[in-house]
Amino acid sequence: MGSFREEWAAMQAAAREDVARTRLNANEGGGAGPNGTLVADWQAKRAAAGYLTEEVRPRALRAGLGPKDEVSRVATRLSGFETAEGARTVLERWVDKVRALDVQLEAEAGLLRGVASGFQGVEAEAGYRMRQATEGIAPTPLIGFE
Repeated sequence: MGSFREEWAAMQAAAREDVARTRLNANEGGGAGPNGTLVADWQAKRAAAGYLTEEVRPRALRAGLGPKDEVSRVATRLSGFETAEGARTVLERWVDKVRALDVQLEAEAGLLRGVASGFQGVEAEAGYRMRQATEGIAPTPLIGFE
């Protein structure tokens, strides 16, 4: 094993390589359009929000609250033992975490809807301005293609 300075230099070099490999819009499928431009698809954002609300949240709640009854029964059976109090405490904390996850998922869905509405509004405004700018402009014939 080398000295601390050698190890530190190697770690810094590895970190620089990772940063060099990680670039915004580096792959065509990850939100990058032609020529590396950002593509904002408001319909996909709205669909993702719907999926979070209609699919992910209910499944997360079912899975998270599934053991609630069983742990409660265990705590009841262990009544009189300190373990029962521990099981109740664990159950309360678990339920609080599941509820917090539910709130977070709903917040994420709301944010996605907000972003989708913003993108949709910008798109509509840009279309309106383009129509206004080109209104009354007659197309000109191309030279040699008349």
